[in-house]
Amino acid sequence: MDHKLAIIDLRAGGAGADTAIKPLMLQPMLFCPVVRWVCQELLACGIERFFVVCEENWRNEAAEALHDISGVSFYDRLEEAFSAAEGGVIVVPGPVVPTAGEESRAVYAADTAVLRTRLAESLSLTDCPAEAVGIRTLWQAVTRASRRAWHKQELWPGTGNRESFRRSFLSKDSIIIWTIKTWRSNRKRYEADMQNPQYAHIRFLRITRRQDAERLIASLKSRR
Repeated sequence: MDHKLAIIDLRAGGAGADTAIKPLMLQPMLFCPVVRWVCQELLACGIERFFVVCEENWRNEAAEALHDISGVSFYDRLEEAFSAAEGGVIVVPGPVVPTAGEESRAVYAADTAVLRTRLAESLSLTDCPAEAVGIRTLWQAVTRASRRAWHKQELWPGTGNRESFRRSFLSKDSIIIWTIKTWRSNRKRYEADMQNPQYAHIRFLRITRRQDAERLIASLKSRR
């Protein structure tokens, strides 16, 4: 990852929301605040500094959650963080756990000059390609597990095998724990396979955005 700075928006529901509500990113997941998992994964991806956007009344708790992580600065507003940043950044625009209407919010990468312009013009900030794949993978794993547990959805129809919050977040078989532990090693293995002459006959497609996946699926369907 070329980017060295990440901007993380902890505000519950974004700007203008009730500041008395504890941000979801400060809620514990596997006995650790979500924001800490996020920062640890970003550190492993090469991020060196963090600009954290947080309401004043949650600042101390956020600082405690990140007390041993260096390079952390706090801001009241997203505009302030964008103004203080230069060059390309990774942006975590909201909670990486699912809430109503939050499915489209994903980690993305962009140049801060572009972000400042789009913010000033009240344009969407999430049109930029997502590059923080590790965080996005964690976000997707948490989202899917939580949705399945909430709706008592069967993992495979007719098997009676249903997800639960206990299994997803507290069990040794948790998909969340598996994602955290295996993402980096899996990525290295996949990249090695792509460079392996043994698989030179295989055409690999690297998908970095949801739109890319949707176009690929549409293309495959059109060939039927």
